Amino acid sequence: MKERLQKIKEEAIARIKESKNPESLNDVRVSVLGKKGELTAILKSMKDVLQAIIVKNIWFSRKVCMINQFSFKIYHGFAVGSELY
Repeated sequence: MKERLQKIKEEAIARIKESKNPESLNDVRVSVLGKKGELTAILKSMKDVLQAIIVKNIWFSRKVCMINQFSFKIYHGFAVGSELY
């Protein structure tokens, strides 16, 4: 990911230096930062990665909670007729 961002930066700087007029400079801006730009696409993909991490952490937290509850029950013993937590 870092390599891809560095490449986008280097390409953008080179294209900015090559720009001869405001129109070509605007083309660089749009190609990098626009709705369908390179940087925008990477930021959108990072959103998907973040969501996957959050879902995984929620799943892991629930499993840890279940294990803790089970450990508590085993440690304190199962009483006949007692309500399970």
